[in-house]
Amino acid sequence: MSQFTFTVTGARSGDFKGKETDSSRLTLQKVVNFIQGISGGSYVAESFTTSQDPASATVTLSGVGGAAATGSVALSGVGGTAATGSYALSNVGGTAATGSVALTGVGGTAASGTVTLAGGTGDVTIVTDGTSVGPVVFNATDAQTALDCITALNADGTFAAKATASDGGSAVVLITWDTKGVVGNSKTLTASRSAGTATASGATLASGADGSVAVTLNGTLVTTNTTNLSDTDAATAVAAAIEANGTLGPLIAAVGSTTNVSLTWSTKGTVGNAVTLAAGTSATGTATRSAATLTGGAQGSVGVTVNGTLVTTDTTTLSDTAAATAVAAAIEANGTLGPLLTAAGSTADVTLAWDAKGTAGNVILSATSATGTATRSAATLTGGVQGSVTVDIGLAPDASETTNTTNLTDTEAATLIASEMNANATMAAIVTATSSGAVVTVTAVASGSPGNDVGLATSTDTGTATVSAAYLSGGTEFTYTL
Repeated sequence: MSQFTFTVTGARSGDFKGKETDSSRLTLQKVVNFIQGISGGSYVAESFTTSQDPASATVTLSGVGGAAATGSVALSGVGGTAATGSYALSNVGGTAATGSVALTGVGGTAASGTVTLAGGTGDVTIVTDGTSVGPVVFNATDAQTALDCITALNADGTFAAKATASDGGSAVVLITWDTKGVVGNSKTLTASRSAGTATASGATLASGADGSVAVTLNGTLVTTNTTNLSDTDAATAVAAAIEANGTLGPLIAAVGSTTNVSLTWSTKGTVGNAVTLAAGTSATGTATRSAATLTGGAQGSVGVTVNGTLVTTDTTTLSDTAAATAVAAAIEANGTLGPLLTAAGSTADVTLAWDAKGTAGNVILSATSATGTATRSAATLTGGVQGSVTVDIGLAPDASETTNTTNLTDTEAATLIASEMNANATMAAIVTATSSGAVVTVTAVASGSPGNDVGLATSTDTGTATVSAAYLSGGTEFTYTL
């Protein structure tokens, strides 16, 4: 409420009369009339009071102090690296017991006969299995004539297709049936001479014998007919017969190679060393066993020493892949090592990873195996690296902070980094740090554009710490006009 008091002297009849004090009845026009009235003379004192309510409005302020510059650091894998190593396994499942049978001349014997010349100068005729060759003309001596008979016999196509003639001694013709075995014993042989004698050894060829090989393995006898086979072919046939045997087939692998039948017990380990191998027998020639039993069977095992703790796994009869799985499981089941590392079997490898990240995991490795090999990747687990993140905001020599983030998740690392930045007096005078998830947000203490001059740079030993920009940004001044 505003009050005004006017005092005037004199009066001007008709222009302004009376005393007006009711503010509710005072109008702008009356004020104008009053002013016009007093402009022409003097009046008796008059007074009145006026009142008014002024117009008003408000201005509500929020954040008018400007905006602080900000930046952020996004973390990934900054907790360090775990040390790792591996063992490569080869033939660690043990050794199977083996044996062999060496064959010589087991293909049987061919039937044969002789014609002996003596005391004359006559021509010679020889008839073998109905094939007649001759007469062969006498040639100076019986010995020479016998040689001429051999030549004539082998030159005869019919004879040569079934028999062979050779020198059986002075004046002796030896005839051998080509097919071995008793089949040749029925082939007839006769000889005649125009003067002197030509004496056949018998009415038929003789001494032909079938070949066979008998092998007794773990008490089971297997007999193979090897008639007319070379020793190499006989070895293949004997091996096939052993593998086809209903008792032995599932238990042993037999292979014919050159003149040997090689035997390998299917179950690895010392169990095969008890399998007997009886002396081989053959109708002709020899079948010589390697020993009275299969030999060389050995249990398989792998011994792994990690950080001084030995873990031994029986790997007998296991493939290298299965052995890798078994060794890994034994390591993880070990009361000392299990809580400290992770072991996994893959193909023929055992892969080890120390659970704690950092250089503490670079521990010593060694390995042994009873059979085959267990080859370590290196003398120690390798690759363990400490984790750390350095944040540098510039502007001052000590405006940086390095945080050890070894073994921390990225979220945990972000929390620790923000805390250590805020505890750094030099940095705290320039910025504040907060964290959310794996992101550290850095905000200038001073509002306004000066915060945009604060730098933001990082370095890490592992993983990444990615800054949003090389400087804080978004700092602004705030101005307004009324």
